[in-house]
Amino acid sequence: MLDPEIAAILPLIHAKKTPWSEFPIPALRRGLARSLKALDMEPVDLPEVRDLHIPGTHGDIPARLYRADTTQDLPVMIYLHGGGWVTLDVDSFDGFCRFLAKEGRCQVLSVEYRLAPEHKFPAAIEDALTVLDWTRAHGAGLGGDGRVGMGGDSAGGNLATVVSMLTRSEPQRCPDLQLLIYPAVDLSEQRDSYHAYASGHVLERQAMEFFIGHYLNHPDEKYDLRVSPLLQPDLSGLPPALIFTAGSDPLRDEGAHFAQRLQEAGIPVIYRCFDTLVHGFLQMGKLAGPLKAMQVMADAVAQAWVNK
Repeated sequence: MLDPEIAAILPLIHAKKTPWSEFPIPALRRGLARSLKALDMEPVDLPEVRDLHIPGTHGDIPARLYRADTTQDLPVMIYLHGGGWVTLDVDSFDGFCRFLAKEGRCQVLSVEYRLAPEHKFPAAIEDALTVLDWTRAHGAGLGGDGRVGMGGDSAGGNLATVVSMLTRSEPQRCPDLQLLIYPAVDLSEQRDSYHAYASGHVLERQAMEFFIGHYLNHPDEKYDLRVSPLLQPDLSGLPPALIFTAGSDPLRDEGAHFAQRLQEAGIPVIYRCFDTLVHGFLQMGKLAGPLKAMQVMADAVAQAWVNK
């Protein structure tokens, strides 16, 4: 059963909805960013929030550092935002990253990676790898204690686990922890939840197809392990993972399957599905159900650092 507050707003979200393909990309980005602000949580005051520019092969990568405690060194969680590899930005996740820094007992480094279609696959992965290496080298300047996590939601969750997969043979480079929130981990297959929630539940199948079409250079790339990490036959050696999904979400089943595959590979996994929630609940912090879920996730992050 859907959270009652979410059920009440879904008709408003989908009223007179125009297919995304009819919008120019810049207009779509502006419109989505505006619409998300209505339900976003009030920003938590932190002692330090500052913008950075991380040197990259293709130019500087903008990022934002969130520190809830400037009196001690803490782990650094690199955060890769959702938005289908095409939309949204650091500003869209400012509220959640502030909350995660405070409640998750870590410094959060939110990354403005390059977006498609201007920068198609694998540009975003390249940026994420660059930020990981830079954070490993400069973490002390961020108030870091040497531990580095890699997190993200939806498309950002995809990027986070792909980076972990690509670096797992290098222990000094690989992230120490994965935080994956309703991650897109298999673009090659549409599971039952993809059909059950194809429309009317915030993220729709037509939107996913729109995103995939803009992110990939050609359709065959959806079978690339850097696009669909769930297709990786061997998931051993990946970092411990915190995986959270939403009950009414096309991506629910692939997230659950990924958690199962990691557990079968011997990776420590904490998995939880928030049955009453929908994709995108990170931007619904004004509602009680999503805020409670965010607290559960942040508490899990804080506990994961203790266990590391």
